[in-house]
Amino acid sequence: MDDPKKNPWKGTSPVQEEMDQLFNQFRNLWASPLLSVNRIWRPPTDVLEYSDKIIVRTEIAGVAKDKISIRVKDNVLLIRGSRQKELEADDCVYRNMELTYGRFERNILLPDTADPDHVSATYKDGFLEIAIHKHASPPDIAREIEITDK
Repeated sequence: MDDPKKNPWKGTSPVQEEMDQLFNQFRNLWASPLLSVNRIWRPPTDVLEYSDKIIVRTEIAGVAKDKISIRVKDNVLLIRGSRQKELEADDCVYRNMELTYGRFERNILLPDTADPDHVSATYKDGFLEIAIHKHASPPDIAREIEITDK
């Protein structure tokens, strides 16, 4: 039998595991959408840039297509929407809750070469994929300013 004086950490593993489980349950409850009705969540998003286009891929499984809004303004891609929580039976108790419900939003800063007039989107298997085509070169937005006498 191990002497606790030689190994004071022996036997603390089950206690540590219980504390970890308790902390995780508290964290899940605190982050629960039931407690954060007005909180806006951020779905995981990948942004890939190719020579001719930018691909933005967002994971939003369970979101109805008509609950998604995509907009490009001032070189910012704005993705908004909401995922509704289905009501469970009265006798249902959540043991674990990790999915996020409610409103979501992502703002993606696009490079100057992004062409806001050539954007397309597809939604399949829970992934929203947005393709933004690029100009051959950044649009020339600089102009000369004439100096005049008053």
